[in-house]
Amino acid sequence: MKRLLLYSFLFCSAFSQGLQAQDVAYNVFSIPDSLVQKANEVVRTDRQIFTVESLRSGKLACHRAVTILNEKSDANVQVLYYDKESKIKKLEAKLYNAFGQLIREAHKSEIIDQSAISDFSMYEDNRVKVLEILHSEYPYTVVFDYEIELKGIQYCTYPNWRIQDYAASVQEASFTISLPAGMRFFHRALNIELTPEVKKSQDREFYTWSVRNLPAIPSEPNAPSRSAVLPALLTAPDQFQWGAYQGSMASWKDYGIFMHELFKGRDVLPESVRQEVRRIATEAGEGRSRINALYRYLQTNMRYVSVQLGIGGWQPFDAQYVSEKKYGDCKALTNFMKAVLKEAGIEAYPALIYSGRLDYDVEEDFMTPTFNHVILYVPSEDYWLECTSNDFPPNYVGQSNSGRNALLIKPTGGELKRTPELSSESNLETHRVVVEINPEGSARVEVRANHTGADHEQWRYMMHGLSHEEAAKNLIQNSSLPSFSLVKLEIEAAKDRPESSAVYVAQVSRYATKAGKRFFVPLNAVTAYGNVPSALETRRHPVVIQRGYTERDEITLQMPVGYQIESTPDAVTELKTEFGSYRLEFERDAEQNKLVCKRELVVKAGTWPADRYTEYRDFFKQVAKSDGMKAVLVEKKT
Repeated sequence: MKRLLLYSFLFCSAFSQGLQAQDVAYNVFSIPDSLVQKANEVVRTDRQIFTVESLRSGKLACHRAVTILNEKSDANVQVLYYDKESKIKKLEAKLYNAFGQLIREAHKSEIIDQSAISDFSMYEDNRVKVLEILHSEYPYTVVFDYEIELKGIQYCTYPNWRIQDYAASVQEASFTISLPAGMRFFHRALNIELTPEVKKSQDREFYTWSVRNLPAIPSEPNAPSRSAVLPALLTAPDQFQWGAYQGSMASWKDYGIFMHELFKGRDVLPESVRQEVRRIATEAGEGRSRINALYRYLQTNMRYVSVQLGIGGWQPFDAQYVSEKKYGDCKALTNFMKAVLKEAGIEAYPALIYSGRLDYDVEEDFMTPTFNHVILYVPSEDYWLECTSNDFPPNYVGQSNSGRNALLIKPTGGELKRTPELSSESNLETHRVVVEINPEGSARVEVRANHTGADHEQWRYMMHGLSHEEAAKNLIQNSSLPSFSLVKLEIEAAKDRPESSAVYVAQVSRYATKAGKRFFVPLNAVTAYGNVPSALETRRHPVVIQRGYTERDEITLQMPVGYQIESTPDAVTELKTEFGSYRLEFERDAEQNKLVCKRELVVKAGTWPADRYTEYRDFFKQVAKSDGMKAVLVEKKT
């Protein structure tokens, strides 16, 4: 039906516009039906050529044509990053209508050239060019052509080929690496079988990977990471050079040796700092107590500022610089903390890591430096330190760094080590809630919350990173309570544990709903689950729960004067599945006219086959249904 409507639209448009000279390659009638299904865009052709010129430089050329089927696609935008070393030599675009007729060419004035400084960066020499082609009549085709001269950090990592995005089918695409004869490189295909076609000339070798007629891959809730679903090709150099530093990506050990050279000799502290460190270390004692005290010294005296200039994207500013400026980026602060521990007789290693939602977890048998952050590892205590945070407890890396491989930078080379997981037991939320309901349906709600693990981080941030007014506004915006005013808010965060607590009092104007002589009272308006996965006709990808957690709540509802409980749900609701468990029970106190609800929800992290999705969804659907139950009150007879 979707295809029929598309053709009908095009047929009518043909008479209104008149048929002109066309580029048949971009006529939408030539797209196979199988590539239109579940697609927002169709890649008609994507030809990328990466040319290795030396150990220091190369260039990337791309010709890409995409037919955009609807407004959900953003393939009409081309974004290219560059810096002082890498230059964009060409960026052009053409717009074609559904029949392959050229509408116009992009003008240079449409290219936006701006700084690519991150929100958290103070200095950064990265820039970005953005070219957006706007058109209102779907479908249409946009053709981009660009060339980039690559040097420095953009060259050393070699480009990866992202073959396909969600809801994008591919009609024809290829990726070619051209390099001097005999020069080695490494490659790995993800989620697709690919064998390169190899051609050789007298002085160069050419490796080409090609794909055709790849149907669209739908995006699904709770799917694995993109790197576990979408087809891609990873590439890495054997030898590379950046400035005076030469390295190899033949193995993690080799790359670690290169990174160690970038850190080498940059951990010398000023004499005044050395004396202060020795004093703190002596007073603190041995082992973890010493590490904790020195970590607090870092947090008290230094702050995080991102500075990304040239090789500084990989090489830290030295410890002397951080001592003088009292700030540094993740590399600089980690290097400074390493120097502090070294002065105290404790060995530690910088650890390269990807921080944030993990798209690709690096593996032992293929070297690709997909890192964006640096933390510190202390082997003697099996201890991790997040050196950019001024308030995290020691040996807590946070949910953005947990449960993934990090690369330790050691004098003997690189070594992968996994950061600690945050389990459903460590991610614990408890709430003691007292709801005093008034005869007109309003309520005073007092909440005493205690959070540990990943679940405590938001409260810690609200305490240290926001003003009291900002914290109150944040709570109001993110609470599941109906419209309310905040009467009281107190937040505390433990100094040496990943734990926080909060007490707040809310005045809710319409907590209970009145119908005639009856009130309908929500049993759980504070921690009710509302994130039910969407229904799917078919499920393609495995089901993934990234983070496990536990919620334990006790909710006391004090009924209003003049009303009594007429009915409640079943005394006990209990669910047990592989995805988690749920228990809700009620205790009625007729004498005090109270109802006490005890609730526990345990969600387990894990991966399950696609055919378990309905069962997975049903569990959370039942949890949401139970959390949404209400008690019915009725006026007492006089």
